[in-house]
Amino acid sequence: MILPLGTAVVLLAIIAFGGRTEASLSLITTVLWGAILATLTAQAVRLWQRHKEPASHPEPPSGVLSKLALLTLFSWGAFVLLQWIGFHNPSYRPTTRELTAPLYVLDASSWLPTTANAIRGERYLWLWSGVLLWTFLTASLVRDRQKIAGSLFRLFFGFSVLAAIGTFVRLSGSDRILWIFESHTSYFFATIFYKNHWGSLSVLMTGLGIGLTFRLWREERHSGHIPDRTISFGCLVFVIALTIPLANARGASLALLGLVAALAIALVAQQKKKQLGWKSITLTLTGLLAGLSALAYLNQNAIETGIERTERQLNEYTEEGQKYPELRGYLWEDALGAFADRPWTGWGMGSYVHIQSVYAGEKLRSLGNGEQPPMVEFAHNDWIQFLVEFGLIGTALLILPPILAVIAAFRTGTPGRLARWMGLGLLALLFTAFLDFPFGNPAIVLAAGWIGALAFGDAVGVRRR
Repeated sequence: MILPLGTAVVLLAIIAFGGRTEASLSLITTVLWGAILATLTAQAVRLWQRHKEPASHPEPPSGVLSKLALLTLFSWGAFVLLQWIGFHNPSYRPTTRELTAPLYVLDASSWLPTTANAIRGERYLWLWSGVLLWTFLTASLVRDRQKIAGSLFRLFFGFSVLAAIGTFVRLSGSDRILWIFESHTSYFFATIFYKNHWGSLSVLMTGLGIGLTFRLWREERHSGHIPDRTISFGCLVFVIALTIPLANARGASLALLGLVAALAIALVAQQKKKQLGWKSITLTLTGLLAGLSALAYLNQNAIETGIERTERQLNEYTEEGQKYPELRGYLWEDALGAFADRPWTGWGMGSYVHIQSVYAGEKLRSLGNGEQPPMVEFAHNDWIQFLVEFGLIGTALLILPPILAVIAAFRTGTPGRLARWMGLGLLALLFTAFLDFPFGNPAIVLAAGWIGALAFGDAVGVRRR
């Protein structure tokens, strides 16, 4: 049950404006918790049935995985608890629900976690706690590599449909969704108007798609005929990769180049192991070169725009008195100041938008009206924002289980090619988080958690004939 539910929930989150509106965030959170409840109910029924039939009990999990599960529950449970405590120890309170509202200064306990906006933080905590629990359940319950691959094929195909729609819309020059509806918000993924977040999600899906393509190739390479399914699926991967520079997502484009380099290395390594002949290597690299050439031609305007924008920012950087090439540099400097004041537990989930107005320096305020800085909802660097909102303790509790999962995957077995490429896609996504805020997008948080859980399940899982 958890695999079809996971595919449906992730695709819903992507289609539902990425969860960036209040209505879509509530929808995604409600559906996610409904899926969790359905999974827990099904698992309880299954355990009850196994209790009646002791002979059908599965083998107990290994000691490494049992310890990892306990550590994950403790770590993520403590993370959620810290955020909840902060909601009841607020240091500020907004005067209204508007993000630009002034703040009341409150008397908060300095030795407890705090927050600047408990109402906003609670909405995001419901989502994050749901994503963490859903990730934990998926990583704990799913082990069948064949079923994992089937579910990922469906997810990738659904996402490739959105990529194809967005590509045709963008290349036709239309600003309408499906050439019919006006796009009243840039949050709708399928039009690729949501540039950087579309690019970040597409990088993750490109890594997944390359892994799935290799899996198809392994099944077709001894078939004695042209690997038509592999070629067709590779074209879908190319379409998704095409949309990244088309969306003018510069950070994601750099991450994509990293994936292309990893692909070239993987092909050469396969040839050395005699798993791939030079004829196949030459054909693949020729196709890759032709694809990159076509990508450059189709994205000529977007590439030129990106180059011009980068050159302008570099020129601003070299001008006298200009310390940073863009708004982000000022945000990062001020955010590090906020982090320094509460380094251990941070300012609470969802608080950055308020804290940045408190800690904004003169340079940032000069971009506003001189007194009030421009309202910026995210730090455009998720790693810095994690430190500001969660502190060192909260950030460590959040990232510790994934690190331990990677170690456990290599200790309990050798991760297959699909799991490795999913991991590379996740690393590429983490790279984009240094330059933007992909984890400020609920759909990306959900997709990354679910794909990461399936990568772990595939790495430690069993193969079925």
